[in-house]
This record gives sequence, structure tokens and C-alpha cells, in this order.
Amino acid sequence: MDDFEIELKRDFLQEAGELLQNTEQSFLELEKDPSNKTLIDAIFRFAHNLKGTSRAVGFGQIAELTHSAENLLLEIKQEKIFATDRVVSTLLIFNDKVREMIDGLNENLDATFEIGALIKDLEAIIAGDAGAAASVEVHAEQAPSAEAFEEAGEVAPPAAEVFEAQAPFVQEHVDVVPDNVRKLPEKKEVKKEPRKDDETIRVSLNRLEVLNNLVGELVILQSVVESSLSKTGEVKTARSLGKLCKDIQDLSMSLRMVPVGPSFQKLTRIVRDTSKLLNKKVELKLLGEDTEIDKTVAESIGDPLVHIIRNAIDHGIETPEERTAAGKPEEGVVEVMAFHEGNFLVIQITDDGKGINGAKLIEKAKAKGIIPQNASLTEQQAIELIFHPGFSTKETVSEVSGRGVGMDVVKTNIEDLGGEVKVRSRVGSGSCFRLMLPLTLAIIDGMLIQAGGQQLVVPKGQVLEVIKLEPEMVTKMTGRRPYLTLRDQIIPVFHLEEDWGSVNKDEKVEIAMIVRHNEHLFAVGISDIMRQQQVVVKPPTKEILGKQGVMGTTILGDGKPSLIIDLINLYSRRLRQEMKLDSSLAA
Repeated sequence: MDDFEIELKRDFLQEAGELLQNTEQSFLELEKDPSNKTLIDAIFRFAHNLKGTSRAVGFGQIAELTHSAENLLLEIKQEKIFATDRVVSTLLIFNDKVREMIDGLNENLDATFEIGALIKDLEAIIAGDAGAAASVEVHAEQAPSAEAFEEAGEVAPPAAEVFEAQAPFVQEHVDVVPDNVRKLPEKKEVKKEPRKDDETIRVSLNRLEVLNNLVGELVILQSVVESSLSKTGEVKTARSLGKLCKDIQDLSMSLRMVPVGPSFQKLTRIVRDTSKLLNKKVELKLLGEDTEIDKTVAESIGDPLVHIIRNAIDHGIETPEERTAAGKPEEGVVEVMAFHEGNFLVIQITDDGKGINGAKLIEKAKAKGIIPQNASLTEQQAIELIFHPGFSTKETVSEVSGRGVGMDVVKTNIEDLGGEVKVRSRVGSGSCFRLMLPLTLAIIDGMLIQAGGQQLVVPKGQVLEVIKLEPEMVTKMTGRRPYLTLRDQIIPVFHLEEDWGSVNKDEKVEIAMIVRHNEHLFAVGISDIMRQQQVVVKPPTKEILGKQGVMGTTILGDGKPSLIIDLINLYSRRLRQEMKLDSSLAA
């Protein structure tokens, strides 16, 4: 196999892999609208092209399998077979198999696969076996009429008013635009200048990585040069250089930004398969799919989203019978919304299910020995028990849940990205999970601080406010961590010099940074805040790799290295211990 042939095969595999994601969505849309001829034609064209191109580049098994799927799609196109649940399920299995084959061929271009069983399934449906016929009948009997949908009304997930008393962050973030704004009057003719769409070019991610690293070095060098220019009085030149570097940096970072839509679209299949497995009716609503995020962050949110969605369907959404008895529509609603908030991407997952019962969680946690028998928890503290490792309310392990690792994985993965997970729930109304994620992991807005004789950087987004720390503000108790009272709230105080650097008696701790972790506040005492600046995040060195609280390293304007400290990661474990101690004392 020569280099040219290998390149052809690689290009085909890359393009086919991207197209398969869109095809999966098309199959799911076909299930909802089996008579959509435009959609059927588009799917058929994809299968026909995939068959021909795969055969041309020498992937005969993909061509053979796609040929059978194409025959089935032709029957659907000619209205000889209806796109029933069984038909769509088989097409989705075909889609999964082709993706599996592409992944395998990416590893080994000579790989072979077992496709005989799936080809028989496709041919059996074309032949019109009893299973396929039965599926058609059930589909026809259960298809609701347009009048039935009108009588049921629009099903909406719990919005801001449901959580207003206890969750100020649950708000409507999508403006409703009236129809008369979207539609132009027919009598007026609006002339538009012909606009050429932006052309695209495929660029290797490795090249983008190199570009961003070079821009990072440029930002570091710019800080050094700007510092020198400022000393010589060249303030205007320093500002111009800073603005130019900032523009280049923003442009280079934008090349890594991708919409969250593809990550959201994968959830459609998860909702379909999970709801059918549990015999529940669930509608998925996706909002803000065009919201952009760094590619590395986008690739890391898949698993947390899947865990939350599956839990929402399994634990949250009731069965049709339970929903009817509770006065709800048979079909539950799960809404996933993305939007920007400051330097964060917020993904909000809301369901209109039965909510989280805090009392039952406390009872289960006591039975498992997770909390003391005499512990007294608030409703919010009880809800957050779902994030405890090994905690599950399921008595038996199922295909969907029961192992007690799902929500723990969600919290760990999101916090590893420098993000945060918040949850609110109301029994009988539903639950809302809020994931706050940094837009990028490559460059952050930081605060350069002094602690323990060292210059350190902390992410600006983690610091709610900064206060002057007077000695009389801190109360000390035997066997307890010192605390201060801020606006009638008791806040534990940690000193960064105890964890980084050495305790210097001559260096006074005069400033406290107030940080929020979930619903709890804590203070971090430092000596001084030197300035705020954007810093390039570099991976930790081998000496500090895996050390708790280290997000990475950076180079400061004076050319010296500095650690980037993740305050939440550094103190979250000790903060949880303080909360447990407070609960046991309250009991």
C-alpha cells in the first residue's frame, strides 16, 4: 500500500466519521417524522455515496454493509416500508456498526469485522418478516393525532419560578422573539446584497496547538517588553503592543472554539434508548446549540452530560402512569440549555420529574454509614449527597444506574476542568443541574498574589470578592479551623502560606479572598494581591504533577515561573470535613 492510497483511506475515514454523527440525528428525526421525503432522500444519498466511496478506496466490508442499508432505505423511499421503531432501531445499529468499523480501520487499515448478522437483520426487514409487520401495526395504532397534541398543550420544564425561592441561578436565558419580528411583510420586498459564505479549510489540531503555544509565548514576551517600555516612559507603545497581542491571542483562541451542538446532539440517542429501556416517554429540548467552547473542554463534557441525562430519566422522570396520577402529561421533558456567563460556559439540565427527596437521601445515607445517625442536614446538603462516591438510592444494579458512580464521576470530571456543579430540586416539580465550565483551558484571567514568600497565580473566576483581613475578624476555637463572620455567615479561613511556601512570621496575612464552592463560602488568607493579568496555562512539571491544588504553571512578565493554584481543588476536601463537623455538632 503506497502513501497516496493510505492518504485516500485516511481522508475517507475522517470525513465519514464526521458525517455519521449527522446521519444518526437524521435517523432519530425520521422516527419522529416517517413521511418526511426530504429527510429520506438526504439519508438515501448519504448511504449511496458512502457505499460508492468506501468501495472506491478499498473498504469492501463498509460498502457491502451499506449496500444492504441502502436497499432498506430504497424501500422506505418508495413507501413500501414504513420507518417504524424497529426499522429506525436497526438503522441506528447500522450507524453504530459503521462507526465501529471506522474506529477500527483508523487503528488498522487492514482490519476486518463481523457484519453477517446485521446484514441478515436488514434483509429480514426488507423481506417483511412478522416482527417488522407487527412493528408497523403498533406504530400505526399508537401514533397520536394532531388534535391530541393540541389538547395536551406545550409541556415545559420547570423554569425560574419553580426554583425562585431557593435557586436564583435558574432563569430564562433565551429571549422569545415574536413572530412578527421574524417574518417580513409580504408586500415589502427587501433587497439583500449577495453575500459569499465563509469558505472553510480543514486544519490539523496539532497545528492549532503549535499556533496557540507560539501565541502563548508571544503573550509572555509582550508582558516582559511592556514592563520594560513602561519603565522608559513608552506607555503609548506598550499599550499598542498589548492591544495587538490581545487581538492575535483572541483570534488564535477562536480557532479552537467549536459549538456545543454536536455534544448535545449525541444526547438525543441517549434519551431515545434510555426511555425505551425504562418504558418512559421523554422529550428532549436543546437550546443554545451554537454556543461555543474550547474543543478540549467540549470533548470532556460528554460523559458528565450522559450521566446526568440518564439519571434524569431513571430517577427523575416518572412512568406515564405515575405522571398521569400526579396530574402531569404522560411525556416528561428534559431540557438542556447552553449559554455564556462571564468567562464561563453554563450548561443547564432541567427536568420536570419528581425531584430529589432530601429526607429519603438522608435515610439512605445513614443506612449506608455515609453520615452519622444523629446528623442533621439542610435540604440542600441532603441533595448534595448524590455526589458522594458509592452513593445510590437504587436497591439493585440495572443497565442504567445503581452502581453509585455516576454523579460522583460528573462532579470529579467537571472540577478537574476547573468547573463547578450546582443542583437544585423541588419534590414533585423537577430538578436542575448547572455545570459551569471555563471557556478555555489554555489562557485564563488570573490574579497574581503573594503568599508564603512566593508569587502565585489564582484563577480570577474563583474569587468572589477580596476583603481586608483584620485580626479581630477571625475567631479561633480549640480543635476547629479559624473562621470569620461575613454578613452574618460563618466562613472557615484557610491560609495559603501553610500549603505553599513557608510560614514567614514577618509576612502578615492581611487579605482574604472569598471563594464559593457549591453553596458554601470559604476564605483564603494571603499577604498581598499584586495585579490581575491573563496568563498562559502550561502543564505541570513532573515534580508537581498530580499534586492537589495545582492547575498548571505559567511564566510571569519578569520571565520567572509561577504555579497556578486551583483554590477549590485545594480546599474542597477540607471544606467538606468542616461541613460534616458542623453537621455533627448541630445534631
